[in-house]
Amino acid sequence: KQMLYFKPDGDFFAGDCMPFFHDGIFHLYYLLDENHHKALNGLGGHQWAHASTIDLIHWQYHPLALAIDEEFEKSICTGSVFYHEGTYYAFYATRLANWHQHLAWATSSDAIHFQKQQPNPLASPPTAYSPLHFRDPRPFQDPETGLFHLLVTAMLEEPELAGRGGCLAHLTSPDLESWTMQEPFLIPGYGDAPECPDYFFWNGWYYLIFSNALTA
Repeated sequence: KQMLYFKPDGDFFAGDCMPFFHDGIFHLYYLLDENHHKALNGLGGHQWAHASTIDLIHWQYHPLALAIDEEFEKSICTGSVFYHEGTYYAFYATRLANWHQHLAWATSSDAIHFQKQQPNPLASPPTAYSPLHFRDPRPFQDPETGLFHLLVTAMLEEPELAGRGGCLAHLTSPDLESWTMQEPFLIPGYGDAPECPDYFFWNGWYYLIFSNALTA
C-alpha cells in the first residue's frame, strides 16, 4: 500500500500524524481513529499506528506502537517521538474517563516496539491549568546546556486570562524522566488551546508552529 490517500481498513481513519526521521528511516506515527472519535463512548479510544519508509515510496507497516492496554486509558492522544543516546522516547497524553488528560511516556530500542514507563502519569496539569487540556507533548534539547524542554498544549484558568488562556505549557528535565513545571512557554492570546506544537531549527532560525481553531 502507498500512503497517498491511505485509509485504514474498516471503520477506522487516520488521525493526527506524528512524523519522525532518524538514521535514514522516515517514521509516520498516527492516531488510529475509530468512526471519527466515537470509540469508548466518545472518549476517542485512539492508539498509535505506525508505518515507515526509506524512500517515501515503499512503506512497511508495523504493529501498533502504543496500544490501549489498561482500563484507565480511554485514548492514547497525540504526542511525539524523540531520540537520545540510543533510545527512542515516545511522549504522549492519556485521556481518562472523566476527560482529564495526563502526560505519559514509553521507550524503544528500535522505534517499533515501545514499552510504557513509570511514573505514569509522567506529569499532570497543576493548579491554575485546566485538567481537560494537557496533551500534544513536544520535547527538544538545548544544545548549549543539555537541558531538555517539553512543550504541552494547555489552558490556563486564571481569571485575568478569561477567554484567552490557551498556552503552551513548559516543563524542563535533566534526564527526560523527571520534569519540572516552568512558566508558560507561550500564551498566544486566543480562546482555545494551541494544539500539536512543533519546534525545530533550520537555516539559522528556530521555528515554533502550532494550530489554533484548526488553523496553523
